[in-house]
Amino acid sequence: MEEMGIKVLLLVKAVDFRWLLLLQIVCFSYFCDMRYHFIRASITSLLIFIGANAFPQQLSSQQVEVAFHNLIQTPGMESAHAGLYVIDLNDGTTVFSFNHNHLFTPASNVKLFTTAMGLEILGNDFLWITKATITGKRRRNGTLVGDLVISGSGDPTFSSMCLTGYDNNISSIFTFLKKNEIQKIRGAVYLKDTEEIKASFPPNWLFDDLQYYWGSGVYAFNYCDNSRFFSADNPDVRIYDTTGISSNTITLSDPDPWLSFTKVLNDTLNIKKCKRRNGGKSSQNRFVADYTMYSPSLNEIVKEINVESRNMWAEALLLSIGTEMGLEKDFELAADTLAEYWKEKLGFRESLFLYDGSGLSPYDAVTPQLLVELMKYMVLSSSEGRAFVQSIPEVGVSGTVKKLDYGGDLHPKILAKSGSFTRVRNYTGYILDNDGKPRYAFSLMMNGFTCSHEELIVKTGIFFSELFYDVLN
Repeated sequence: MEEMGIKVLLLVKAVDFRWLLLLQIVCFSYFCDMRYHFIRASITSLLIFIGANAFPQQLSSQQVEVAFHNLIQTPGMESAHAGLYVIDLNDGTTVFSFNHNHLFTPASNVKLFTTAMGLEILGNDFLWITKATITGKRRRNGTLVGDLVISGSGDPTFSSMCLTGYDNNISSIFTFLKKNEIQKIRGAVYLKDTEEIKASFPPNWLFDDLQYYWGSGVYAFNYCDNSRFFSADNPDVRIYDTTGISSNTITLSDPDPWLSFTKVLNDTLNIKKCKRRNGGKSSQNRFVADYTMYSPSLNEIVKEINVESRNMWAEALLLSIGTEMGLEKDFELAADTLAEYWKEKLGFRESLFLYDGSGLSPYDAVTPQLLVELMKYMVLSSSEGRAFVQSIPEVGVSGTVKKLDYGGDLHPKILAKSGSFTRVRNYTGYILDNDGKPRYAFSLMMNGFTCSHEELIVKTGIFFSELFYDVLN
């Protein structure tokens, strides 16, 4: 198929430049159900033949309209509710709009609101802190007659596999105890003075999602992404050492992260008896030493949330935003505050309805226009705009948009946050200029399609590629 695409282009080598571009679009439309390998080969061949000057530096409404029309006319999109809004950030003018003020299910595009507010309220250098404290009496044989007390602040990254360069926190605790000449604990592990969260997950999530890792709840103490790992070869055996986790693993949500943590800690540190304490008074034993563990900075966490679309992290961030604003640790209150914050900032009262901070709730609703206004605000008005823009993954390169191939080395680059679940797929982001700065902000929202997600990813790649072919002028 790749050879076929190349031959088609070579056959028309002597044809007028604009007819060549038109033929390319026809070929894309005809082969829209093929995998992105053919598309990539065709675009690459076209680049070799016509050179980089084929890509205009300024989008025209006509070419956006053609690309969008081609997208919504493809098989599987006949009954879809689709919207697109594109603005020029240089002057704020609208390049193209279609159903821009209609409400759509945003899925993970909600994370853009959460991460943007997190940066604004907490600051990009915000850290979650978890402290381990030794209390009691040390014996000469390396035994602690006392307790290990853990006090946390809801760090979603604690012992997460997702962050390279950060050690497993249990290893850090082990090193801390070794430094204090403790080899064995005859006592308990306590979770100190921890307030209960009313619900471990937003109340509007679907029950079916709660058993899977993407539906993991948020707790006062989070451990290993609040996920449980099982070998696919032996599903009855749980894997506690996550160092060797591979793709041959079944991952489910963990209903009790603290219990999982103490199980691993007990096995690692040879603790005689692990007790669990949520709230109440901490141990009255004599203080021996303490050790503070820090999360990565918020700008790193926000990037991980948007690039890899981590639901639990987004919900933990939402709760911390609420706490910073003086709210109880309650998902509904925090989600209401998130929506009100952006309605006030952006000035659209009936364009945003939020029930969580990650977009897993099917009741969330937003317009393409409001998403674009958020993207505009973060670039032009927010002091945290740089960190926010850097958190959006590059299309065809990273994260959840890595497979959205629109031509490999095409310029300009596109940054986009995806959002998807059953019959929902959206992309909101920026088109960059030659200097790598956001030139256009856009939101493409598609609900109710009947083709597969894989097919729609290919179709969307074609849409983005067609934006850069000036076929009408």
